[in-house]
Amino acid sequence: MKKIKIHHIGFVVKDIDFFEKNLIYTEILDKVYDPIQKANLALYQVDYKDSSMIELIQPMDEKSLTFNFLKNNRNNFHHICYQIDSFESLKYFENNYRLIKVFGPVKSILFDRNVVFYFNRNKQIVEFVEK
Repeated sequence: MKKIKIHHIGFVVKDIDFFEKNLIYTEILDKVYDPIQKANLALYQVDYKDSSMIELIQPMDEKSLTFNFLKNNRNNFHHICYQIDSFESLKYFENNYRLIKVFGPVKSILFDRNVVFYFNRNKQIVEFVEK
């Protein structure tokens, strides 16, 4: 089995600034607007460098990729993201976990790296980011 690291956990929220007030974190790493997702994004360091992070996604309108998720689930967990060495290694995860690609690869404005999104058999979103 290949080893991978959890990069971040993503939450879709109605208001990043409001949600942030009750979020346990040590540092805000970045806040950006992503025109591809049509959403404001924020990234938080949880504890120390190289630990997992938390991403907040605030859809800006009905055309946002996460608008319906927010409408149906309110502030809630959205996805888990794993860091991989390269997209070549995704074949292993696609085959062994029967992942279905839904979006990407695409350049992430927040991470300045390529990302790709899948659905797993639990009907959850799984993101992979290149190291």
